[in-house]
Amino acid sequence: MSSRTALYRFYDADDQLLYVGITEDIATRWDYHASKKPWWADVDRKTVQWYEGWREASCAEVRAIVEEAPLHNVVHAPGRHNHDRSGSSSIKLAHGPAPAAPLHALVLATLAEQGRSQNWLHKRTGVSRNTIASWKTQPRPPQAGTVLTIADALGIDRGEALRLAGVMDDASAARTGTAPDLSEIPTDALVEELHRIGDELRRRIPG
Repeated sequence: MSSRTALYRFYDADDQLLYVGITEDIATRWDYHASKKPWWADVDRKTVQWYEGWREASCAEVRAIVEEAPLHNVVHAPGRHNHDRSGSSSIKLAHGPAPAAPLHALVLATLAEQGRSQNWLHKRTGVSRNTIASWKTQPRPPQAGTVLTIADALGIDRGEALRLAGVMDDASAARTGTAPDLSEIPTDALVEELHRIGDELRRRIPG
């Protein structure tokens, strides 16, 4: 049975978010930070949100790190390492070397939150596991059409997915959720989207 798990945030005196983590034992985990982390002296305020299970808290942690960019969770190297049960941070986000690493982390967390596997995602979208795995290390953004296909399958906001993949900047991504300017959408993304719409229409209107 899953244990209740805390998602915590540390802020400094200027309300800068310093760190996000999850743990089942707040006292022990915070004692660890206090004894090991040089930035602990800067912590001025703490917040805690409780979740009913580790999986839900882990997904919330990923989203917080991706969207809120805490100062001491972010490192200048691509990749992701597994969570240990003590509550250490599970996410290392890339800046530059792997622009789609944040989206890779969010995809894995969303799959876990929905109780679905990467094999399910492959069957649903036709996008291979190797393609998605490459996002955490490849030095260029993935194809926009692939990002949109994954976002639709998982219910991730399209603008957020494109931004986290490094395909669009914040301003352009924000417009994709309402009325996108087709002239700004890359050709490969537009072609894939038209194919996807055609497939869906054929499914709905057989014959």
